[in-house]
Amino acid sequence: MFRICKQSLKLRLKNCLVKFFKLENVAALVLLVAAVCGFAAANWFAAAHQVAAIFDFEHPDLPVTLRFVVVTIGLSGFFFLVGTELKRELTHGMFAERRRLVPPLAAATLGVLIPAVAYLAITRGDVGSNGWAIPTATDLTFSLAVFNLFGSWLGSRARLFLLAFAVIDDVIAVLLVTFLFSAKPNLLFLFLALVCAAVFALSQAMGSRWVFFLGLPAWLAAVIFTQTSGIEAALMAVWLGLLVPAERTVTVERRIHPYVVYLALPLFAFQATATQLGAVAFGAVFVGIAVRPVTKFFGLTLGGFLGSLALPRAERLGINVIARVAALGGIGFTVAMLVADLSFAKQPQLHQQAVAGTFVAAGASMLLGAMALVAGHRSKATDGA
Repeated sequence: MFRICKQSLKLRLKNCLVKFFKLENVAALVLLVAAVCGFAAANWFAAAHQVAAIFDFEHPDLPVTLRFVVVTIGLSGFFFLVGTELKRELTHGMFAERRRLVPPLAAATLGVLIPAVAYLAITRGDVGSNGWAIPTATDLTFSLAVFNLFGSWLGSRARLFLLAFAVIDDVIAVLLVTFLFSAKPNLLFLFLALVCAAVFALSQAMGSRWVFFLGLPAWLAAVIFTQTSGIEAALMAVWLGLLVPAERTVTVERRIHPYVVYLALPLFAFQATATQLGAVAFGAVFVGIAVRPVTKFFGLTLGGFLGSLALPRAERLGINVIARVAALGGIGFTVAMLVADLSFAKQPQLHQQAVAGTFVAAGASMLLGAMALVAGHRSKATDGA
Protein backbone atom coordinates (compact mmCIF):
# COMPACT_ATOMS: atom_id res chain seq x y z
CA MET A 1 0.00 0.00 0.00
CA PHE A 2 2.80 2.37 0.94
CA ARG A 3 4.63 1.54 -2.30
CA ILE A 4 1.50 2.31 -4.35
CA CYS A 5 1.03 5.63 -2.58
CA LYS A 6 4.69 6.47 -3.09
CA GLN A 7 4.46 5.71 -6.82
CA SER A 8 1.25 7.74 -7.08
CA LEU A 9 2.94 10.70 -5.36
CA LYS A 10 5.94 10.46 -7.72
CA LEU A 11 3.60 10.39 -10.72
CA ARG A 12 1.73 13.46 -9.46
CA LEU A 13 4.95 15.34 -8.84
CA LYS A 14 6.20 14.40 -12.29
CA ASN A 15 2.98 15.61 -13.91
CA CYS A 16 3.14 18.87 -11.94
CA LEU A 17 6.73 19.44 -13.03
CA VAL A 18 5.87 18.73 -16.67
CA LYS A 19 2.99 21.22 -16.55
CA PHE A 20 5.20 23.73 -14.73
CA PHE A 21 7.97 23.64 -17.30
CA LYS A 22 5.52 23.85 -20.20
CA LEU A 23 4.31 27.25 -19.09
CA GLU A 24 5.56 30.18 -21.18
CA ASN A 25 5.38 32.29 -18.03
CA VAL A 26 8.12 30.18 -16.45
CA ALA A 27 10.35 30.58 -19.51
CA ALA A 28 10.00 34.35 -19.21
CA LEU A 29 10.75 34.18 -15.47
CA VAL A 30 13.91 32.12 -16.04
CA LEU A 31 15.05 34.59 -18.71
CA LEU A 32 14.38 37.55 -16.42
CA VAL A 33 16.25 35.97 -13.50
CA ALA A 34 19.25 35.25 -15.75
CA ALA A 35 19.28 38.85 -16.99
CA VAL A 36 19.07 40.25 -13.45
CA CYS A 37 21.86 37.91 -12.28
CA GLY A 38 24.12 39.03 -15.11
CA PHE A 39 23.42 42.68 -14.35
CA ALA A 40 23.97 42.11 -10.61
CA ALA A 41 27.24 40.25 -11.18
CA ALA A 42 28.62 43.12 -13.23
CA ASN A 43 27.36 46.07 -11.20
CA TRP A 44 26.87 44.97 -7.60
CA PHE A 45 29.68 42.42 -7.37
CA ALA A 46 32.05 44.06 -9.92
CA ALA A 47 32.48 40.72 -11.70
CA ALA A 48 32.06 41.93 -15.29
CA HIS A 49 35.66 41.05 -16.19
CA GLN A 50 35.36 37.60 -14.59
CA VAL A 51 32.18 36.87 -16.54
CA ALA A 52 33.84 38.02 -19.78
CA ALA A 53 36.87 35.84 -19.01
CA ILE A 54 34.65 32.77 -18.55
CA PHE A 55 32.69 33.32 -21.75
CA ASP A 56 35.78 34.23 -23.79
CA PHE A 57 38.07 31.50 -22.44
CA GLU A 58 39.55 29.46 -25.27
CA HIS A 59 41.07 26.05 -24.55
CA PRO A 60 44.27 25.36 -26.57
CA ASP A 61 42.90 22.03 -27.81
CA LEU A 62 39.39 23.35 -28.51
CA PRO A 63 39.43 26.80 -30.20
CA VAL A 64 35.78 27.54 -29.47
CA THR A 65 34.66 29.92 -26.73
CA LEU A 66 31.57 29.62 -24.58
CA ARG A 67 30.40 32.94 -26.00
CA PHE A 68 30.50 31.49 -29.53
CA VAL A 69 28.48 28.48 -28.41
CA VAL A 70 25.90 30.63 -26.62
CA VAL A 71 25.56 33.45 -29.16
CA THR A 72 26.03 31.58 -32.44
CA ILE A 73 24.68 28.09 -31.71
CA GLY A 74 22.31 28.83 -28.82
CA LEU A 75 20.60 31.81 -30.44
CA SER A 76 20.45 29.89 -33.72
CA GLY A 77 18.22 27.43 -31.88
CA PHE A 78 15.92 30.33 -31.02
CA PHE A 79 15.79 31.57 -34.61
CA PHE A 80 15.29 28.00 -35.81
CA LEU A 81 12.12 27.89 -33.71
CA VAL A 82 11.07 31.18 -35.32
CA GLY A 83 11.45 29.46 -38.69
CA THR A 84 9.39 26.40 -37.70
CA GLU A 85 6.68 28.64 -36.24
CA LEU A 86 6.56 30.62 -39.48
CA LYS A 87 6.44 27.41 -41.56
CA ARG A 88 3.51 26.03 -39.59
CA GLU A 89 1.52 29.25 -39.78
CA LEU A 90 2.18 29.62 -43.52
CA THR A 91 1.05 26.09 -44.35
CA HIS A 92 -1.92 25.28 -42.13
CA GLY A 93 -2.05 28.08 -39.57
CA MET A 94 -3.39 31.60 -39.58
CA PHE A 95 -1.26 32.57 -42.61
CA ALA A 96 -2.55 29.72 -44.78
CA GLU A 97 -5.16 32.19 -45.99
CA ARG A 98 -2.76 34.85 -47.19
CA ARG A 99 -5.04 37.83 -46.59
CA ARG A 100 -4.83 37.15 -42.84
CA LEU A 101 -1.12 37.89 -43.10
CA VAL A 102 -1.79 41.53 -44.00
CA PRO A 103 -2.63 43.01 -40.52
CA PRO A 104 0.35 41.51 -38.62
CA LEU A 105 2.67 42.17 -41.57
CA ALA A 106 1.61 45.83 -41.73
CA ALA A 107 1.86 46.10 -37.94
CA ALA A 108 5.33 44.56 -37.87
CA THR A 109 6.55 46.75 -40.74
CA LEU A 110 5.48 50.04 -39.16
CA GLY A 111 6.47 48.64 -35.77
CA VAL A 112 10.03 48.38 -37.11
CA LEU A 113 10.05 51.56 -39.17
CA ILE A 114 8.77 54.11 -36.62
CA PRO A 115 11.13 53.13 -33.74
CA ALA A 116 14.08 53.10 -36.17
CA VAL A 117 13.23 56.56 -37.54
CA ALA A 118 12.70 57.92 -34.02
CA TYR A 119 16.07 56.51 -32.92
CA LEU A 120 17.83 58.15 -35.89
CA ALA A 121 16.10 61.46 -35.16
CA ILE A 122 17.23 61.35 -31.52
CA THR A 123 20.84 60.33 -32.21
CA ARG A 124 20.98 62.81 -35.16
CA GLY A 125 23.66 61.05 -37.15
CA ASP A 126 26.25 60.88 -34.34
CA VAL A 127 28.45 57.88 -33.63
CA GLY A 128 25.58 56.00 -31.96
CA SER A 129 23.24 56.20 -34.95
CA ASN A 130 24.35 52.81 -36.29
CA GLY A 131 22.36 51.20 -33.47
CA TRP A 132 19.03 52.12 -35.10
CA ALA A 133 18.03 48.44 -35.44
CA ILE A 134 18.15 47.83 -31.67
CA PRO A 135 14.60 49.02 -30.83
CA THR A 136 12.87 47.19 -33.71
CA ALA A 137 12.04 43.61 -32.60
CA THR A 138 9.51 42.26 -30.07
CA ASP A 139 10.53 39.65 -27.50
CA LEU A 140 8.10 36.77 -27.98
CA THR A 141 8.81 35.07 -24.64
CA PHE A 142 8.21 38.11 -22.41
CA SER A 143 5.28 39.51 -24.41
CA LEU A 144 3.45 36.16 -24.41
CA ALA A 145 4.02 35.76 -20.68
CA VAL A 146 2.44 39.16 -19.95
CA PHE A 147 -0.44 38.41 -22.33
CA ASN A 148 -1.09 35.03 -20.69
CA LEU A 149 -1.15 36.61 -17.24
CA PHE A 150 -3.29 39.67 -17.99
CA GLY A 151 -4.77 39.44 -21.50
CA SER A 152 -6.15 35.93 -21.99
CA TRP A 153 -9.66 37.43 -21.84
CA LEU A 154 -9.04 38.98 -25.27
CA GLY A 155 -9.22 35.53 -26.88
CA SER A 156 -7.23 33.47 -29.36
CA ARG A 157 -7.43 35.93 -32.26
CA ALA A 158 -5.66 38.62 -30.24
CA ARG A 159 -3.05 36.10 -29.11
CA LEU A 160 -2.47 35.00 -32.71
CA PHE A 161 -2.06 38.64 -33.75
CA LEU A 162 0.62 39.06 -31.07
CA LEU A 163 2.35 35.83 -32.13
CA ALA A 164 2.20 36.84 -35.78
CA PHE A 165 3.69 40.33 -35.59
CA ALA A 166 6.31 39.16 -33.07
CA VAL A 167 7.47 36.35 -35.37
CA ILE A 168 7.52 38.68 -38.40
CA ASP A 169 9.40 41.22 -36.26
CA ASP A 170 12.06 38.62 -35.57
CA VAL A 171 12.37 37.67 -39.24
CA ILE A 172 12.81 41.36 -40.17
CA ALA A 173 15.40 41.68 -37.39
CA VAL A 174 17.29 38.67 -38.75
CA LEU A 175 17.38 40.26 -42.20
CA LEU A 176 18.57 43.55 -40.71
CA VAL A 177 21.31 41.78 -38.74
CA THR A 178 22.38 39.90 -41.85
CA PHE A 179 22.61 42.94 -44.11
CA LEU A 180 24.04 45.32 -41.50
CA PHE A 181 26.64 43.14 -39.81
CA SER A 182 27.62 40.42 -42.28
CA ALA A 183 31.02 40.75 -43.90
CA LYS A 184 31.80 39.94 -47.54
CA PRO A 185 31.01 36.21 -47.56
CA ASN A 186 33.61 33.52 -47.94
CA LEU A 187 32.11 31.59 -50.86
CA LEU A 188 33.68 28.24 -49.88
CA PHE A 189 32.21 28.25 -46.37
CA LEU A 190 28.90 29.54 -47.73
CA PHE A 191 28.81 26.66 -50.23
CA LEU A 192 29.53 24.17 -47.44
CA ALA A 193 26.72 25.72 -45.36
CA LEU A 194 24.26 25.30 -48.24
CA VAL A 195 25.34 21.67 -48.73
CA CYS A 196 24.75 20.99 -45.04
CA ALA A 197 21.34 22.68 -45.28
CA ALA A 198 20.48 20.34 -48.16
CA VAL A 199 21.58 17.34 -46.08
CA PHE A 200 19.39 18.60 -43.22
CA ALA A 201 16.39 18.85 -45.56
CA LEU A 202 17.12 15.33 -46.86
CA SER A 203 17.21 13.95 -43.31
CA GLN A 204 13.76 15.43 -42.68
CA ALA A 205 12.41 13.54 -45.69
CA MET A 206 14.10 10.26 -44.71
CA GLY A 207 12.23 9.88 -41.43
CA SER A 208 12.71 10.48 -37.71
CA ARG A 209 15.47 7.86 -37.40
CA TRP A 210 17.79 9.96 -39.56
CA VAL A 211 17.00 13.33 -37.99
CA PHE A 212 19.24 12.76 -34.96
CA PHE A 213 22.13 10.94 -36.66
CA LEU A 214 22.21 13.00 -39.86
CA GLY A 215 19.98 16.05 -39.45
CA LEU A 216 21.39 17.37 -36.16
CA PRO A 217 25.08 17.29 -37.27
CA ALA A 218 24.06 18.86 -40.59
CA TRP A 219 22.13 21.60 -38.77
CA LEU A 220 25.09 22.34 -36.51
CA ALA A 221 27.55 22.39 -39.41
CA ALA A 222 25.30 24.64 -41.50
CA VAL A 223 25.07 27.19 -38.68
CA ILE A 224 28.82 27.17 -37.98
CA PHE A 225 29.81 27.36 -41.66
CA THR A 226 27.38 30.25 -42.20
CA GLN A 227 28.83 32.23 -39.29
CA THR A 228 32.37 31.41 -40.42
CA SER A 229 31.55 32.58 -43.95
CA GLY A 230 30.86 36.08 -42.62
CA ILE A 231 27.04 35.90 -42.74
CA GLU A 232 25.12 35.95 -39.47
CA ALA A 233 24.03 32.41 -38.55
CA ALA A 234 20.55 33.64 -37.57
CA LEU A 235 19.52 33.82 -41.23
CA MET A 236 20.53 30.21 -41.87
CA ALA A 237 18.75 29.13 -38.67
CA VAL A 238 15.45 30.63 -39.83
CA TRP A 239 15.90 29.01 -43.24
CA LEU A 240 16.56 25.60 -41.64
CA GLY A 241 13.35 26.02 -39.64
CA LEU A 242 11.45 26.63 -42.88
CA LEU A 243 12.88 23.38 -44.29
CA VAL A 244 11.17 21.30 -41.59
CA PRO A 245 8.00 19.65 -42.99
CA ALA A 246 4.89 21.37 -41.66
CA GLU A 247 3.55 18.16 -40.11
CA ARG A 248 6.73 17.76 -38.04
CA THR A 249 7.07 21.33 -36.75
CA VAL A 250 5.12 20.70 -33.54
CA THR A 251 7.21 17.62 -32.69
CA VAL A 252 10.48 19.44 -33.43
CA GLU A 253 9.47 22.46 -31.34
CA ARG A 254 8.39 20.25 -28.43
CA ARG A 255 11.82 18.63 -28.34
CA ILE A 256 13.96 21.72 -28.84
CA HIS A 257 11.96 24.42 -27.04
CA PRO A 258 13.02 23.45 -23.44
CA TYR A 259 16.74 23.56 -24.31
CA VAL A 260 16.38 26.95 -25.97
CA VAL A 261 14.26 28.73 -23.35
CA TYR A 262 15.76 27.13 -20.24
CA LEU A 263 19.42 26.97 -21.28
CA ALA A 264 20.43 28.90 -24.42
CA LEU A 265 18.43 32.09 -23.89
CA PRO A 266 19.21 32.43 -20.13
CA LEU A 267 22.94 31.97 -20.80
CA PHE A 268 22.76 34.59 -23.53
CA ALA A 269 20.82 36.97 -21.26
CA PHE A 270 23.36 36.49 -18.46
CA GLN A 271 26.40 37.32 -20.59
CA ALA A 272 24.63 40.12 -22.49
CA THR A 273 23.59 41.99 -19.32
CA ALA A 274 26.90 41.48 -17.49
CA THR A 275 27.84 45.06 -18.35
CA GLN A 276 28.90 47.72 -15.86
CA LEU A 277 26.77 50.84 -16.09
CA GLY A 278 27.82 54.26 -14.96
CA ALA A 279 26.96 57.89 -15.62
CA VAL A 280 27.93 57.30 -19.24
CA ALA A 281 25.00 54.87 -19.60
CA PHE A 282 22.62 57.79 -20.18
CA GLY A 283 22.84 59.61 -23.51
CA ALA A 284 21.28 59.79 -26.98
CA VAL A 285 21.53 56.04 -27.54
CA PHE A 286 19.81 55.38 -24.21
CA VAL A 287 16.99 57.81 -25.02
CA GLY A 288 16.56 56.45 -28.55
CA ILE A 289 15.94 52.99 -27.14
CA ALA A 290 14.08 54.01 -23.96
CA VAL A 291 11.30 55.73 -25.96
CA ARG A 292 10.63 52.41 -27.69
CA PRO A 293 7.40 51.67 -25.72
CA VAL A 294 5.82 54.76 -27.29
CA THR A 295 7.22 54.47 -30.83
CA LYS A 296 6.60 50.74 -31.03
CA PHE A 297 3.02 51.20 -29.76
CA PHE A 298 2.19 53.79 -32.43
CA GLY A 299 3.80 51.75 -35.21
CA LEU A 300 2.05 48.51 -34.31
CA THR A 301 -1.33 50.13 -33.67
CA LEU A 302 -1.31 52.14 -36.89
CA GLY A 303 -0.03 49.22 -38.96
CA GLY A 304 -2.48 46.77 -37.40
CA PHE A 305 -5.42 49.10 -38.00
CA LEU A 306 -4.48 49.84 -41.63
CA GLY A 307 -3.80 46.17 -42.31
CA SER A 308 -7.13 45.10 -40.82
CA LEU A 309 -8.93 47.13 -43.50
CA ALA A 310 -7.91 44.40 -45.97
CA LEU A 311 -10.12 41.89 -44.11
CA PRO A 312 -13.91 41.61 -44.07
CA ARG A 313 -15.43 43.58 -41.21
CA ALA A 314 -16.44 40.40 -39.34
CA GLU A 315 -12.82 39.16 -39.26
CA ARG A 316 -11.21 42.38 -38.07
CA LEU A 317 -9.82 42.97 -34.60
CA GLY A 318 -11.19 46.11 -33.00
CA ILE A 319 -8.87 49.09 -32.65
CA ASN A 320 -9.08 48.78 -28.85
CA VAL A 321 -7.87 45.17 -29.03
CA ILE A 322 -5.08 46.04 -31.47
CA ALA A 323 -3.92 48.90 -29.23
CA ARG A 324 -3.90 46.78 -26.06
CA VAL A 325 -1.88 44.03 -27.75
CA ALA A 326 0.41 46.64 -29.36
CA ALA A 327 1.27 47.91 -25.89
CA LEU A 328 3.24 44.67 -25.44
CA GLY A 329 5.30 45.27 -28.60
CA GLY A 330 7.77 47.48 -26.79
CA ILE A 331 9.02 44.49 -24.81
CA GLY A 332 12.29 43.86 -26.62
CA PHE A 333 15.16 41.92 -25.09
CA THR A 334 16.83 38.93 -26.77
CA VAL A 335 17.16 40.32 -30.30
CA ALA A 336 17.72 43.85 -28.96
CA MET A 337 20.68 42.62 -26.91
CA LEU A 338 22.07 40.72 -29.89
CA VAL A 339 21.88 43.79 -32.14
CA ALA A 340 23.40 45.93 -29.37
CA ASP A 341 26.34 43.51 -29.09
CA LEU A 342 26.88 43.64 -32.85
CA SER A 343 26.35 47.41 -33.21
CA PHE A 344 28.67 48.51 -30.40
CA ALA A 345 31.13 45.62 -30.11
CA LYS A 346 34.06 48.07 -30.04
CA GLN A 347 32.28 50.95 -28.29
CA PRO A 348 31.71 49.89 -24.66
CA GLN A 349 30.24 53.22 -23.55
CA LEU A 350 27.56 53.13 -26.24
CA HIS A 351 26.95 49.44 -25.48
CA GLN A 352 26.29 50.39 -21.85
CA GLN A 353 23.70 52.92 -23.01
CA ALA A 354 22.06 50.29 -25.22
CA VAL A 355 21.83 47.79 -22.37
CA ALA A 356 20.40 50.38 -19.98
CA GLY A 357 17.89 51.61 -22.57
CA THR A 358 16.79 48.04 -23.34
CA PHE A 359 16.20 47.33 -19.65
CA VAL A 360 14.16 50.50 -19.17
CA ALA A 361 12.12 50.03 -22.36
CA ALA A 362 11.36 46.37 -21.63
CA GLY A 363 10.36 47.07 -18.03
CA ALA A 364 8.18 50.04 -18.96
CA SER A 365 6.47 48.06 -21.73
CA MET A 366 5.73 45.15 -19.39
CA LEU A 367 4.17 47.51 -16.86
CA LEU A 368 2.22 49.60 -19.39
CA GLY A 369 1.10 46.52 -21.32
CA ALA A 370 -0.15 44.81 -18.17
CA MET A 371 -1.99 47.99 -17.11
CA ALA A 372 -3.64 48.30 -20.55
CA LEU A 373 -4.81 44.69 -20.47
CA VAL A 374 -6.11 44.86 -16.89
CA ALA A 375 -7.89 48.17 -17.53
CA GLY A 376 -9.59 46.67 -20.59
CA HIS A 377 -10.71 43.62 -18.64
CA ARG A 378 -12.18 45.76 -15.87
CA SER A 379 -13.94 47.97 -18.41
CA LYS A 380 -15.44 44.92 -20.10
CA ALA A 381 -16.57 43.49 -16.78
CA THR A 382 -18.19 46.82 -15.84
CA ASP A 383 -19.99 47.04 -19.19
CA GLY A 384 -21.17 43.47 -18.82
CA ALA A 385 -22.48 44.17 -15.35
